[in-house]
Amino acid sequence: WTTPASINAYHHDGARWDLAENGGGLGSSLNGNMRSVTLPAQPEFSPFALAPASAPLPVSLMTFTGKRVGNANELKWVTASESSNRGFSVERSVDGRTYTSVGFVTSRATGGNSSSVQNYSFIDANASGRKWYYRLKQEDLDGRTKLSTVVVLSADKSGFLTVDGVYPNPAKGALSIRLQGGVASGNVLLQLTDMQGRTVKLKSVSVDAGTSTTVTLDLGGLATGQYHLKAIAPDGTASEVITVVKQ
Repeated sequence: WTTPASINAYHHDGARWDLAENGGGLGSSLNGNMRSVTLPAQPEFSPFALAPASAPLPVSLMTFTGKRVGNANELKWVTASESSNRGFSVERSVDGRTYTSVGFVTSRATGGNSSSVQNYSFIDANASGRKWYYRLKQEDLDGRTKLSTVVVLSADKSGFLTVDGVYPNPAKGALSIRLQGGVASGNVLLQLTDMQGRTVKLKSVSVDAGTSTTVTLDLGGLATGQYHLKAIAPDGTASEVITVVKQ
């Protein structure tokens, strides 16, 4: 960005993204090709995200997550900005290949345009089976569409290591990963591979049984594109593979 006034800072409170305290008045400095911002007087800590605060941009999806709530699946997503956005078709698959629409969520932005954070949610109460794949098909007012990354949910995850959240996705500098521990404590290996199956990042983290842990994975030095992320438990079992987009 070119000026501090063009950037806002947002904080995630565990449920939604909102403008951080003092998030609209950022100081910045330039060191070579790297620009940094200073967010003063913060009563809370990570995760934070930066997003344009000026003219509307194409729809920018900050996060897309899901979880099992009783017998239903709850999906949540957040946009940093929207331009000519009609809304989102929520699509579900049971095999990860064939998707059907299970609902449509209209844009919360006036006229489909917004330069501020918008929070969305959708409850799928009619999901049968044991495992589901979800994605969003974002639709412009002129009919153009764009697909999100995929969220995978299972009917029973107890006893297994799972990746319960990845944000922001797409990501630039770093990725926050929320892990849910299985039945045993120990070191979990985070493995990031490129589309040719080559390992490009490895990180070992300690996770306690049955607890939620958020860790950061540095994406510095990686080329723009798609990558596959999985977590490997101490007993060698692996979580679902999640697609990560590096900007």
